[in-house]
Formats: sequence, C-alpha cells, structure tokens
Amino acid sequence: MGYDVSYHPISPEEMDKLYFSQLKLLKETGKSNISEIVKQRDFKGKEEYEDVIEEKYINVMDAAIKADTNEPFEKEHVFYLAVVQGLFHPYFYTRGTGFSILIEDIPSMKKYLTSWQDIKPMEIVNEVTNGIVENYSGGCYIGYDNVVKLLDDYENDKEIKNCIDEYYEQNSVTFIKALNYAKEHKVGLVEATEVIEPNPLDLKNTTTYSNLLNCDIEGALIYEETAFNQFANALKKEKELGLEKNEEKEENEKKDNSFVKGLKNLFGKH
Repeated sequence: MGYDVSYHPISPEEMDKLYFSQLKLLKETGKSNISEIVKQRDFKGKEEYEDVIEEKYINVMDAAIKADTNEPFEKEHVFYLAVVQGLFHPYFYTRGTGFSILIEDIPSMKKYLTSWQDIKPMEIVNEVTNGIVENYSGGCYIGYDNVVKLLDDYENDKEIKNCIDEYYEQNSVTFIKALNYAKEHKVGLVEATEVIEPNPLDLKNTTTYSNLLNCDIEGALIYEETAFNQFANALKKEKELGLEKNEEKEENEKKDNSFVKGLKNLFGKH
C-alpha cells in the first residue's frame, strides 16, 4: 500500500503553541485555548469555516490526549501535529514520496533531519524514530536551517539534485515548492502520511483529517494525471492482449479448418 505523503511547514514555536501546550493544558486542567486560537486566525473572508475548524481541532486534541505511550512518537503526536498545522497553514501533497523513505535508501540524506528528540517535550515518553512508521503516521522533521541547506545543496550540488529528482520524479516540483515556502516563512517541514487522501479518479471526493482548503492542489493534480495515464496504459495493454488473443484464435481456426479439410480429402468418398 502506498503512502499519501504531505509536508507541513511549521516552526517549533508554532508546534508548541498549537499542539504541545494545548495537550499539556488538556491533560492538567481539562481545558485549552483552542477557541481563542481559532478566533485569532484570519480565514480570509471565510469566517463561516471557524466552527468547522474549531470542531476538527477539538476532535484532534481529544484523540491526542488518549495517545498510546507504547506507540512511536511519530505515529501518535507527529500525525496529530500535522493535522493541526493544516487547519491553519498551507501544506503540500505528494503521492508515495516521503523524505524519510528516501533516507532508507540513501542514509547520507539523514544529515538534513532535525531530531524530534530535540523538540519533543520531556513529559511525552513515546519513542522517537524520526521517520514514517506506517499509514496514518507522522514522519521526519526538516528544521529551518536544514531546509535552507537542502535547498542550497539542491541548487549547487549535482549529486543532491539528482538524488531528489530521481526519487521524487514528477513530485520533485511540489517537494521543492514546500521547501521554498518553508524557507520564505523561516519554518521547518513536518512529514506525515494520510493527513489527506486524494481520490485520483475524482478529486472532489478527496478526504482529509485537516483543512482541505489549505492543501496545495498541485501534488493532487499530478497524482490524478499519473493515475489516468496508468489507467489508459492498462486499457491499451488489455486491448492489445485481446487483439493478440483474437489473432491467435483466428490462426488456430484456420489450422483446424485445414486439418478437417485434409481428413475429408483422405477419408471422404471418391
């Protein structure tokens, strides 16, 4: 099963404000500042979404306070963090191309990571893996300094550029776009899976745990185009296979007819 990967630009300070501090408040007092945070946000003329965003935010944090301490930090808290980020900020989608998956094949790319161990509050005891665990999971974090370094190396180091382009292929445009957004806003990049799940055959039926309006559409359109191309190629091969079978059938029928005619000539009446 492939991953629906998303990249979420956010700083450690914003992580604390939107997620870790709210988690601590909920655990200690049963209350949070969620309503105040939502009211402070600019929804750019779409204030009617406030109630929807607040409800989603509350639901995510309700799940977060019940997080299993035996699960990896990324599986629980980084996933919820990515969902919360997407409620308020732009995020970027790429089908099946996670940076932490690239690191599994090319370990030297690990130098661009910022360990969650350096960000995770001490009271959260979940083990850190710094990568995608499975579907519906958070992944690695590329901190701001490493975002800048990775972009610089992508521009000036042919080996790094080839590494990114060969792995991400058509998705490299979106990944670089996410990095540039993070650099421009002086934040890092959180990786996650299945925060958003596009339906490539009907993007209107895309589902998300976060805010669909904040997802950059380019990656989903690339996925749609790729899926349609694959579907068209499969149909073409199926038709070609069908033609080959029909031609083979016709050839066999000709041989059968010749054989029957031969038998008649041999054993028929004279």
